[in-house]
Amino acid sequence: MQRTKARDSTVLYLSERLRAQLDRIRSYPVTIVEAPSGFGKTTAVTAYLHAAPQRDARVLWYTAMGESGRKAWSGICELASRIDPACADRLLRLGLPTQDQLSEVVSLLRDMHCDQETFFVVDNFQHYQGMLPNGFVNAFSSHDHPNFHVILLTRQIEADGYAAAASRLVLKLTSDVFFFNREDVRAYFQCAGIQLPSDELDRIMRTTE
Repeated sequence: MQRTKARDSTVLYLSERLRAQLDRIRSYPVTIVEAPSGFGKTTAVTAYLHAAPQRDARVLWYTAMGESGRKAWSGICELASRIDPACADRLLRLGLPTQDQLSEVVSLLRDMHCDQETFFVVDNFQHYQGMLPNGFVNAFSSHDHPNFHVILLTRQIEADGYAAAASRLVLKLTSDVFFFNREDVRAYFQCAGIQLPSDELDRIMRTTE
């Protein structure tokens, strides 16, 4: 059971099941966290990345706000300059990649220097559906750097938006890992100092699903 304190002193609870899935991020080049708005994707990933053993790692976070693909690519490359300025500059000059440029993206990423464990998060990735070529995620999963982990947080989008979702190099976490089972609900209330009787726990499970 993971219990942390948020800034407003409320209890933040991550279930053991969710923690176990988030722990797998460190074993993959790319992770897609896909769930509807309000499921806690950003909160869970933020809490995980600021907890041990990731506390000494570098976390770079880009939040998309619906800007153009070109503007977003510029912002992502600017953030990537904290890892390898030369590589980021070459990616920026390449521009928002087309299908024909994906092999060049792979080549540039493989030449990137990343000596420190780094988690590179792009939040609201769903904004770029239709802007990126098929195979874009696959290109980013081919960088071959054990210290570099790309995390894409997104709402549910069309299946063809993830050409690489089935790749062995891409971890995909979906909404089911965020649901609480009966013991998760009990543990959550215990974190808040409340011992739920069984009938009340049953009622909560029925009414909230």
